[in-house]
Amino acid sequence: MKKSPGAKKLLLKASLRLFLLFLLWSLSACGGAGGGGENGGANSVTLAWDRPGTNIDGTPLTDLVGYVIYYGGEPDFYLYPEKLLGRQEVKENSVTITNLWPGVYYFVVTAVDTYGNESEPATLASNPNKNVLCVNIPTQGNPYECSP
Repeated sequence: MKKSPGAKKLLLKASLRLFLLFLLWSLSACGGAGGGGENGGANSVTLAWDRPGTNIDGTPLTDLVGYVIYYGGEPDFYLYPEKLLGRQEVKENSVTITNLWPGVYYFVVTAVDTYGNESEPATLASNPNKNVLCVNIPTQGNPYECSP
C-alpha cells in the first residue's frame, strides 16, 4: 500500500505527541524453579496507554490500525537500531513483554495508521516532557520506574 502524503503523516505524529500516554508498569517477577539466576528471564512488564481520538487539527482519528512498542537497555536506544533489544506490534492499547532478565529497560510506544505511517514516540503520563519509560527489574524486590 502507498504511504499517505507527508501532511497526513505530520498530523498523526502531532496527534500522538499530544495525547496522554499512560504506561502502566504492571510488572511481575514470576520466579520459578529451575534456570540460572534469581527470576532468570521470567520477568514481564505490561504497558498500557490511552488511544488517541483526534488528529492535531481536531478531526477524528479514523485510520489508526495499531501500535509499535520498542525497548532497549540504554536511554538512547530508540535513536540507534543496533541498541534495540525488541520490537512488538499490537492492535490493542496494551502489551505484555515477557522473558525479561533483571536489569534496566527503556520503552517507547508509537502509533501506526492504515498507510503505514508511524508517529513520533508518545509522551508519558507521569512526565509529559518525556517519551521514554525507564523500568528497573531488580533481582529481588519489586520492579519500579526509574529515571533515564
